[in-house]
Amino acid sequence: MRRCLILQGGGLRGAFAAGACFALGDMGVSQFELAFAVSASVPTLAYFLADQCKEGREVWENYLSTKRLIRYSNLFLGWKDDYRHRPLIDLHYLVYDVFRDRFPLHIDRLRASKTEAYFVATDAEAHLPHYFQPEHADVYHLMRACMALPGAVPEKPFVNGRAYVDGGIVDPLPVEKALSCGADRFLVVLTIPPGAVSKKTTILERLAARRYFDDSPGLLRVFDARNEPLTRALDLLEKLERNNPGSVLVIRPRTRLPAGRITRNRSKIVETLRMGYDEVRGNEDRIRKLLA
Repeated sequence: MRRCLILQGGGLRGAFAAGACFALGDMGVSQFELAFAVSASVPTLAYFLADQCKEGREVWENYLSTKRLIRYSNLFLGWKDDYRHRPLIDLHYLVYDVFRDRFPLHIDRLRASKTEAYFVATDAEAHLPHYFQPEHADVYHLMRACMALPGAVPEKPFVNGRAYVDGGIVDPLPVEKALSCGADRFLVVLTIPPGAVSKKTTILERLAARRYFDDSPGLLRVFDARNEPLTRALDLLEKLERNNPGSVLVIRPRTRLPAGRITRNRSKIVETLRMGYDEVRGNEDRIRKLLA
């Protein structure tokens, strides 16, 4: 049996996946042979596997609702100034000031975990998914690369000599990759309610990405088509459950989440965390049966 945990991202909507992981930690559930995380859920998975849910919760509750992370004014000031110096989302603050310096990961514990973990990124040149494992490079650099959302984060971080951006662009729900790794039981945490997929690129996102894609027209095409791999992954999950009932359990919000992709409102973030936590606790029996 190869039990797999998959965490969808979605910016600050990732608070739902974080709350779900904190509930799993409180339940003592950790028996996954495989785990995949995308975008904002990459650090959540890292703290979960390092047995540091307490630190992860502190980050989500108290260090994300700040102008140091999200500065809306930079969306417009970037038109006048070098946008690279005015990011909408400051990953340096999040990854290095918060994760590395204030709440450092027990990296040895993460790498020693019995769970085979994968962090999803997008190769900015090949426009294909890349699945990093914690031992492949500096974990903080991996986090930065996997969360570099085009437009919101100006740079394309380099890892081992190649440029990467947010993995959610090309593989927002890596079910197919999990199958190729031998997964046959799936606990999937989504950050979108039933019947929803991420919306098409909005005018606001286009505005934020205006300069970003000047030298990457191919990446822009991939960014615009990012709903397609999500739809395919959701269809594949349904097919797996039909063919093998009881092999898939999807945890997702029942309604639209309070927190959006770039929410800076602490109460909305905390409420989204609570929703993810409560959804897992409410499905505790089903989760234990799936993983037994």
